[in-house]
Amino acid sequence: MNDGLARYYSHVMALFETAKVMSYVAGAAELALSAHVDDKTQDAGLKTDLLSRLFTASIQTSRFNDAFYTLVQYTDFAL
Repeated sequence: MNDGLARYYSHVMALFETAKVMSYVAGAAELALSAHVDDKTQDAGLKTDLLSRLFTASIQTSRFNDAFYTLVQYTDFAL
């Protein structure tokens, strides 16, 4: 499987984070997560990174319901 689209959206998120446009970061993160192939052979760190960035963007834009929903999707409980 290929995770290219999710990685593309991750790059777009980085551009929006540089510009400090967090509402667009959240939108790109949601697109990246929907494009992410949830496969054991894929990079497990990518999903964690996307969730982390979506959580941060949701908090900074006062989207607390989205932030909570993102938080419960974490599978690494050490975070």
